Amino acid sequence: MKLINAIIIMVLGFLTGSVVGEILGLILPEKYLQIPLFARGVTTGFNPVNLNLKVIEIVIGIKLLTNTFSWIGLFIASTALVIKEIARKQ
Repeated sequence: MKLINAIIIMVLGFLTGSVVGEILGLILPEKYLQIPLFARGVTTGFNPVNLNLKVIEIVIGIKLLTNTFSWIGLFIASTALVIKEIARKQ
């Protein structure tokens, strides 16, 4: 259960960082968007794959948008988990 909670918290940190980065990219003036920190994200993943079994059709696919802020969010979430574990052991 601890592993599942850690994975969920880290994924939420990653997603929160991505959202913050996209929002900042929309509201900041153009001159700040030239800074590499605010560069647009990179999309990785694969296109949806259709599996038609006559009775049921399954579509599988995943794409992940990463930017600098998604990695910052992941770092903050993982740091918070480590601090929580250290505090629990004391």
